[in-house]
Amino acid sequence: MSTVTAETVERARYAEWSALVAQSPDGCIYAQPEYLDALTRATGARYRIIGIRRAGVLVGGVALYETESRLLGRRAGPRLLLYYHGPVRAPYPGGYPSERTARDVEALTALAEHLRGLGHDQITLKSRSTLQDVRPFLSLGWTAYPS
Repeated sequence: MSTVTAETVERARYAEWSALVAQSPDGCIYAQPEYLDALTRATGARYRIIGIRRAGVLVGGVALYETESRLLGRRAGPRLLLYYHGPVRAPYPGGYPSERTARDVEALTALAEHLRGLGHDQITLKSRSTLQDVRPFLSLGWTAYPS
């Protein structure tokens, strides 16, 4: 199995992220940097993109919309005009569902561990219906609710 790592995607590599979002079944406008640039300019919030790489290739990640307040602390999550706020995964070209599941679990585990280390008071992920296996998040003590 190849090495899977999580990292903050540098702005200079946003085109690579945009291409992944465009080809992913999980992708949507809410994960595109241009949309998030406009939203954060209007709201005063910020965002960052966390990428998951397998053998140096971007295979997934999440665009985190982040806010901070004295009352609620540092948070990342959806809001009005940002309905989906969840992981994006590269399509799997292989034919075996078990291989796809193993790759997804490995990538989502790396993502969940990285998110846990960011120091937020709360992170809410709201994914499209294409993401159905949230075991990597549950194994780290997260909670999941159908929506």
